[in-house]
Amino acid sequence: MLAAPTDSESSQSLIDEAIAVIKNGLGKAELEFVGSLVTPIFWIFRNSRTGQELVKNGSLFLVDAGEGAFAVTAAHVVSECLNDTKSPMFVQCMIGRQDQVAFPIHIGDRIIDAHTDTVAFIRSLLARAKKRVAFVDPYFNHIDVREFAVATQYQDVEVHALIGRGDPLWSRPSAAARDGSVAGDLFAEDLRALEERLKAAGRQLPGVRLMGDTARTYHDRFLVIDDDVWHFGHSFNQVGEGDVSMATRLRYPDSIRDLIVEDVERAALFIEAWPALRATRQQARKTLCARVAAWVARLCAWAASLQGGERGVENARPRESEAAL
Repeated sequence: MLAAPTDSESSQSLIDEAIAVIKNGLGKAELEFVGSLVTPIFWIFRNSRTGQELVKNGSLFLVDAGEGAFAVTAAHVVSECLNDTKSPMFVQCMIGRQDQVAFPIHIGDRIIDAHTDTVAFIRSLLARAKKRVAFVDPYFNHIDVREFAVATQYQDVEVHALIGRGDPLWSRPSAAARDGSVAGDLFAEDLRALEERLKAAGRQLPGVRLMGDTARTYHDRFLVIDDDVWHFGHSFNQVGEGDVSMATRLRYPDSIRDLIVEDVERAALFIEAWPALRATRQQARKTLCARVAAWVARLCAWAASLQGGERGVENARPRESEAAL
């Protein structure tokens, strides 16, 4: 009677058997099968002085997403490639085989032509943020705060928005509004309500801040995600609503990011500054109305004096009958 093999003997025999199977053709078949499903992704660096090229790579596979191919790869491949695009030596990212068939992919660009898809894209960017988010948009409003600014997933991410002081805050919420309220009142009221809800959930209200005064004024729209900066052609409340525009991840974001971060620290919080800002606007409007009323009064008095002078001249003229006598 043969003794049963020990665990170590059994394990070694299984390993030897597996190696033999692989060598006899299974390994080659598996490699060919996997190779038929995946393709390389690689990106190229070029030294501008020497012309020497350096290639880094990974692998991905493609699935049919219904409206086109969808590429899937490891998160660390994407992160490393995105980080490498910031290098001045970065040339291009490609899918395919170097020196054979390869297709360029433009990481950091996105065409905006559909609202739902674009909102999902922006929210996916926000979900990656681990330390800070900053929106820069003169037309950013309370709807944008709820749609985007509370979409972060990680804890302790600081979220801010730099908004304008101009017409969007002073427009009437609706044509039927008769209480004198303006869009800024609705914005402030909604932020207070949102703050209560976020506190109950253990989260902080995004810091909505005002451009101008102690901070710079921005014309373009930007989105800061940690150290990356995206440039948007549309305001966030209009993305994909009709006109086609672009969202572009900047290759050299340091300068504009530093300006935005500095202004976020310097700018006044909208919810705190709004009462004084509104009172100043109302006082300026009253002063303007008073000046216009005084100007109209002087104009009427001047017109009346002219009319009175014409009557005096008319009375001084002899009538035709009197002249005839």
